[in-house]
Amino acid sequence: MNQENTEKITSSKKVKTPYRGFTRSERLVPSILLSLAIPFTIFFFGPFEAICKNSEMLDFTFMDLFVPSFFISLAVAAALFLIVWNLSGRVFDIVYSILFGVGFMLYLQGNYLNLGLNAVEGDGVGVSSYGGTASVINLIIWVVVLSVALVSVLLIRKKREVLRLAMIVAMVAVVGVQVMMFTLLSFTTNAWTPLNQRYNDASSGDYLPSILTNANLTELSSEGNVIWFVVDRFDQTYYDKMMRTDPTFFDNLDGFTLYDNHITKYARTFPSIAYMLTGKENDYSTGRIEYFEDAYTGGTFLKEMKENGYKVNVYTEKYYAYHDANVFNGVVDNLSSSDVYEVRDRMGLWGDMTRLTLFRYLPFFAKGWVGVINTSDFNGYIEYEANKPLFDSGMKDVYDWMTAEDFTTFEGNKNFTFLHINGCHMPNSYYEDFSLVLDESDKWDSNLAMRVSFKLVNYYIDQLKELGLYEDATIIITGDHASAISDTKDLSGSRVTALMVKPKGESGTPMTVNSAPVEQGQLLATIFESEGIVPKNDYGTSIFDVQEGDDVTRYYHFQKTVSGGDDVLVIYKVVGDAKDFKNWTKIEERNVGNLYK
Repeated sequence: MNQENTEKITSSKKVKTPYRGFTRSERLVPSILLSLAIPFTIFFFGPFEAICKNSEMLDFTFMDLFVPSFFISLAVAAALFLIVWNLSGRVFDIVYSILFGVGFMLYLQGNYLNLGLNAVEGDGVGVSSYGGTASVINLIIWVVVLSVALVSVLLIRKKREVLRLAMIVAMVAVVGVQVMMFTLLSFTTNAWTPLNQRYNDASSGDYLPSILTNANLTELSSEGNVIWFVVDRFDQTYYDKMMRTDPTFFDNLDGFTLYDNHITKYARTFPSIAYMLTGKENDYSTGRIEYFEDAYTGGTFLKEMKENGYKVNVYTEKYYAYHDANVFNGVVDNLSSSDVYEVRDRMGLWGDMTRLTLFRYLPFFAKGWVGVINTSDFNGYIEYEANKPLFDSGMKDVYDWMTAEDFTTFEGNKNFTFLHINGCHMPNSYYEDFSLVLDESDKWDSNLAMRVSFKLVNYYIDQLKELGLYEDATIIITGDHASAISDTKDLSGSRVTALMVKPKGESGTPMTVNSAPVEQGQLLATIFESEGIVPKNDYGTSIFDVQEGDDVTRYYHFQKTVSGGDDVLVIYKVVGDAKDFKNWTKIEERNVGNLYK
């Protein structure tokens, strides 16, 4: 082959252009911005913003999390920078494009794709209410964005400087917007404000917000007791299912009557608990804090119990049941004031706030990966400089407090105890031995929730029996509301809340069933009648005075959350047997904005 032919063959072959990656200096700025964006979003700005959005229900400030948030964010950013910056060629482009897409989508998901989900869920983080269609669409958006980022980096080789500039601008925008929001929220929210300065108009900090503690939980009166158990979301269907499974389950409740035609006024813990204790309805014309102030200061039930010689102890959740326990001054005995607190596990608190952040920023299908966390879990990390710790309704805490010391009796006063536990409120966090449910394959089960709840209730009742105080006690076991089934759709079936009552003087007989049409608002009058007290104020008709088959009209206020986060009040009129949904009629529907405003 002559030289001329050799040159033709050589010239006919395409010479492969070597892949030109960014130089080390070109990788510097994109690597810095990328390394900052993801850790800053997840470990620093995310927990900060979560505190801002939920500051009214959290008894700590961002200052309590600043150190771990700042240094962990910085450490992760530094490690990520060293890895990314030292990659080269195609490997750098692939890794950078994927991380760029993830960082961009985290921001997009958390701020625009969550369909109004921006606060702690009542049912616990990790329980998503979105359907399969929404999850699929959400996943498609993530895949498309990540694919576009990857393809753009690998294929657009002639405009690499333009592409590099676009990525820098995008990351600057993501970080910059969050820095601006951080600055703005720092000046416009309570994220940094000490607790003793949050609730008063003056800036002196002299005002001390009060809390309900676990004090006196194991104290009973030798002269008479009223015990009111509120097992959160104790739906009548849960009772029925347990009876089918284990007909002997409630045998410890001798002398009780089950009222299986009982409905609550409200469908959620707020405002149900406050209504139960005061009889004051919420007309939604004011905010949550104003309603609590009006209900508890204007309500007379607890005051009359006090005036009739009862020590009064109210054990329930801050935020959902009260805002500042100073409204109970002079009436409730387990009240304490203290503005000094400490975080007993700062890393644990930061970890749970980070999980809440991940719940917000992850795509729908992955939100369940963060596990289960309830609103009360956050304040469980706080210890007050008070006689006793802040009461929370977590069943493990309550059971531990109850079993830590022997029950004792006192003389000179009778005793009124209102005890609210998480009960059947999803997600069920504990097995029967109160060990945490960590296996995601274990789905929530009402029977398990009932067994855990009544392990606690039965323990308390056993103490009454051992001390010889059971027969003379008035005992109520009920829920603050029934299962909502869905918080976003109109009712498709009846909502009946279990109610079991043991009047004073009853014991030793099997539980009976009464189908009289009764409602939550009658329990105050029921307590007075059982205790033989003639109240000064009118509390209506006791359930003892309602007969089966009576023509009674009752009303159920269902708070439905709609797109955008607003709550719509849907009022149903119930005439006759509440278990038959044919007797439920929707009579009113109106937007009330944010239920917890």
